[in-house]
Amino acid sequence: MKLASLFTAVSIILVANAFALIHAWRNRSGPVETEITLTERELPLAYRSNDDDSGVSFNLRWIDPAWETFGWERPAPWLDQKILNALGFDTSVAPASNKAPEFYQRQRARRAFVALEYDGPAWRKHVEQAERESREHAGLPQANLAPHRPDVESHLVAIDAATDAAILRGRHPDRNAVIIVPAVVRIVLEPLVSASQRPSRAAILSGSVQEVPSSIHVPRPFSDGFRRLAVARRGMKYRIQLRYGSSFEPWVAGVQFSAPAIP
Repeated sequence: MKLASLFTAVSIILVANAFALIHAWRNRSGPVETEITLTERELPLAYRSNDDDSGVSFNLRWIDPAWETFGWERPAPWLDQKILNALGFDTSVAPASNKAPEFYQRQRARRAFVALEYDGPAWRKHVEQAERESREHAGLPQANLAPHRPDVESHLVAIDAATDAAILRGRHPDRNAVIIVPAVVRIVLEPLVSASQRPSRAAILSGSVQEVPSSIHVPRPFSDGFRRLAVARRGMKYRIQLRYGSSFEPWVAGVQFSAPAIP
């Protein structure tokens, strides 16, 4: 009985590994969907491997400019009512209606594809917005304002969404600057706080991007440099070349260090 259970467990593991290998092969067998080089800002180290693990992992970090506010005002959402409607959300109830809060809270999140632009116009606009708000509210108490750190903040910005990845790629053809990733999108009615907490404004519909795949595993030999890093690695700078395949999943194609790893 124990032998049969062991055989079953081993068989399940082998089948799961086989499916994983087939999935990875399919993802890489076709044309490269995206090839992009990101830095430690966009790919912070998730953990340090132990001696028994030959790889390291990173978390893909990106920003949504509509939710990265530095002052009292919110920029216009890129995930606006037009895009939300195209994603399949029901936007028939006017945002100003008394029925709107309950109507939009009851709508389920939807699967879609999201475009993330690296170090482009969306990032520069985001920086300009933050700098403008900092100047305009320089005399106000800063306790409730998020600090803006462009030197460490990710330069990867969400800019567009669609239900069809091909349509999204057609709108953003630069495969070296725009990543297309699967995501889950939720509809949101704004403002989220009462008028007494911030200047009153008309209610609008926007979207919130959730559940974007973020974990990226770095296998050997690319992980060797990270495993040789000193314990105190705060100043370490690196660039990681990623390739996304037909399944919109990444793999590491190269790593460059701006400071030498410890031999």
